[in-house]
Amino acid sequence: MKKLYTRFFALGLIVTTSFSGFAQTDEQISTKTFSSDENQAILKQTPSGNVVSHDGGQSIMATCTNVLYAPVAGGNSFDGNMFDIAATNNVTIETFAVTVDLPATIEIYAKTGSFVGFESSSAGWTLVGSGAVTGAGVGVPVEVPVDIAYSMNAGSTHAFYVTANAAGTTFNYTNGTTVGNTWASDANITLKEGNGGGYPFAVTFSPRNFNGNVIYCLPTGVTETLNSNTVSVFPNPTSEVLNISLPLTGLTTDLSVYNVIGEVVLKEQLIANGTTNQLDISKLNVGVYFVKLQANGFEYSTKLFIE
Repeated sequence: MKKLYTRFFALGLIVTTSFSGFAQTDEQISTKTFSSDENQAILKQTPSGNVVSHDGGQSIMATCTNVLYAPVAGGNSFDGNMFDIAATNNVTIETFAVTVDLPATIEIYAKTGSFVGFESSSAGWTLVGSGAVTGAGVGVPVEVPVDIAYSMNAGSTHAFYVTANAAGTTFNYTNGTTVGNTWASDANITLKEGNGGGYPFAVTFSPRNFNGNVIYCLPTGVTETLNSNTVSVFPNPTSEVLNISLPLTGLTTDLSVYNVIGEVVLKEQLIANGTTNQLDISKLNVGVYFVKLQANGFEYSTKLFIE
């Protein structure tokens, strides 16, 4: 009898260990569901601003060249994220790049101030844009093809709700530490830790951190101090060779090429002597990249398409 008890006890330990090691996502844990009528009732309470939408057809890519890269390790998922962005300088948010597993329509909502206290309420939120994306999975941000042109003044904080508009999309994010902590930042904006949850406005799992990119513009003259009148990056798109034409300044210019997750994939030093420099980019994969030139405290950025 003792031996039989010991075997059952050991089996119990094995079963307990197996289940405790299985991590469920927020989507699997959630028991909250909305009917179609409930969805419509909630969304009717949300005003629409000058909504920009894109639902297929002609491809629309972001034209802003400033990108804040947030970590994209995944680890959890549901329909979407809410988070705050604080502006250090005047910026215009153009769009976001998200990590989803399946094709989806992504909606972007915004409001002045923090999202805290509005996780389950559409009050104060405005739908500012939407666009269809193809899911590429964890670790691969895909731009939402829409320009929301959302302006933020220096010193202000605004909340964003970026979400798939249907259940089952697997919108990836990462468990955080404390809502309001810095998740990613650069010289112009700070992305804070936020919440994750279901659509629409059932974003109650906390803290959950956005996985992807924030694409934004600075006022003219801030990023283009080398300016587009004196710098040429061509051809664009390209596949083999990239030409960089710099002004006759004699300055050593640092060139960096970044992929969509912020990794430097090419780095060179050029001399701005009025001639054209040629770079071999044939080893880079097809996709979207960002070229940044820096010289003597000045900076120029542009988007590069490799096909």
